[in-house]
Amino acid sequence: MNPRMLLFLIAFSFAVNVASAQTPPADANAKLISGPQFVLSDEAVSAGIEGKIVVAFTVDKDGKITIAVPYAGPSWPCGTRPIKQLEDMWEAIRQNVRASHFSPAIKNGKPI
Repeated sequence: MNPRMLLFLIAFSFAVNVASAQTPPADANAKLISGPQFVLSDEAVSAGIEGKIVVAFTVDKDGKITIAVPYAGPSWPCGTRPIKQLEDMWEAIRQNVRASHFSPAIKNGKPI
């Protein structure tokens, strides 16, 4: 192989590696890395609490949950008012969500 061609290939390879190392990551939403499974307490199950539960939360630039609030759900039998069990369940859900680990959202190559 021609020494000039070899030098060109080495320089081209170096330039490609440097350029790819300087390319910021693409914009991305926060992603769940890990989190504990949520299980309803025996008290909530006994009260008839069931169904889908939706929680709205905010992930900061370090991937930590800063706000976790009930958004929707669950259901319970008509004619009952399991207020204490619902309050306890929502607190357990907040703790569960806060124990989850996320990668932060990325905007313009920086965590947001």
